[in-house]
Amino acid sequence: MRLIDNIPVWGTEVDEGALKQIKTCYYIFGKVAMMADHHRGYGVPIGGVIAHENLVSPSGVGYDIGCANKAVLTDADAIKKRYLALFDTFADETLTPLRRYYGADFLVDESLFEGKIVNDFLGLPGQGRHITFRLLHILETRDGLISRENVWLDAAAIVAQLSSPAT
Repeated sequence: MRLIDNIPVWGTEVDEGALKQIKTCYYIFGKVAMMADHHRGYGVPIGGVIAHENLVSPSGVGYDIGCANKAVLTDADAIKKRYLALFDTFADETLTPLRRYYGADFLVDESLFEGKIVNDFLGLPGQGRHITFRLLHILETRDGLISRENVWLDAAAIVAQLSSPAT
């Protein structure tokens, strides 16, 4: 993660059209971020995150659900390292199931995370703050092995809570 004009941006390549769009969103909303798989969208870049307390915008939610994810890891050692680093970020965490659906070869789990962020998370300092956010976990299996796994975090809620002034 790096900051470009105070905007957290993930990924090694930056799409200039998407960057221009997220800068406009930053000017309007003040709290934004851009994920690794970003590209130009309809007003809000695909992969852009906007934190706003009283607004849900269809263009802000996005029209490109399921596009490629450049943050995918396939090496077992790299995956283990990422999870261990992630677990070191949290303290006193609880995960409350909200909805769970499953079958012989899939699992969909929506949960509420509550806990303290003790290290940097999504490129923002945790500073021991207590935060709450929703996450969605989808897992598919084939021949007894995980064939697909995706986890979505409510990045807008995380960015809003970690970037707001400490109380």
